[in-house]
Amino acid sequence: TTESDLILPHFNPTVSYKVNDKLSVGGGLVYAMASAELKSALPIDGINIALGGAATGAADGEQIMDGDGDGFGATAGVLYRPTENHSVGVTWRSDLKVDIIGDVLAKGFVNESQAFFGGTSYSTGIETSVTLPPSVILGYAYRKGKLTIALDGEWMGFSSYRSTDLESGSLLAGFVSPETRHEFKDAWSVGTGVNYVWNDTWQTRMGYTYYPNMSPEANWDPSVPDSSSNGLHIGGTWARKSFSLDLSYSYLNFKKARINN
Repeated sequence: TTESDLILPHFNPTVSYKVNDKLSVGGGLVYAMASAELKSALPIDGINIALGGAATGAADGEQIMDGDGDGFGATAGVLYRPTENHSVGVTWRSDLKVDIIGDVLAKGFVNESQAFFGGTSYSTGIETSVTLPPSVILGYAYRKGKLTIALDGEWMGFSSYRSTDLESGSLLAGFVSPETRHEFKDAWSVGTGVNYVWNDTWQTRMGYTYYPNMSPEANWDPSVPDSSSNGLHIGGTWARKSFSLDLSYSYLNFKKARINN
């Protein structure tokens, strides 16, 4: 892997209902669109040897996968407020599978591979999918006047991301691995934050989260360079009577990882 680029905007329309002064419930759908470009080095010398040629020290070629797709998921939540100052909540997000259809371009062929693919490059269609993990968030908040202090834990079902399977054209299929094993493990992250209401128009907030590593060392893959990380977050809200706009920024500092696989 030399470069991975995945853009995944989400749209999440939701509906909530206040059962009484203490209990509220909500839910909605998630629609995600994906645009992916994955680049990797292509061992031309190895392909030539597999085709009956000799090792000549040919330079690596390049493989570029480019595709788009979409998928659907769901969310649900419950908020319980036993007293004016305390509240607890549970949020559930389903897993979300995005099917991606596109093309793969392989280039840099010489000698036997050039003869086999009919030129220095070869392009064919490809299909794959990306599965975003399900999650459950447990949260608690304490409110005192204009200040709110929150604490939460999030379970992320990364074990649903077992492998990446590729389906490509017949000529290239013998040289592109049809399956990359990931075998990610489920993990819990924890976070805390504060929110302050300055007036009816403005609120500001900041927080911290810790995300554990979910990628086993034996299956570590540079296309998903995972390691444990600390997250710092800031944000704010601008509001009117029936409309509000939220903006947030997150910075994740990934720990250095030593991989031996």
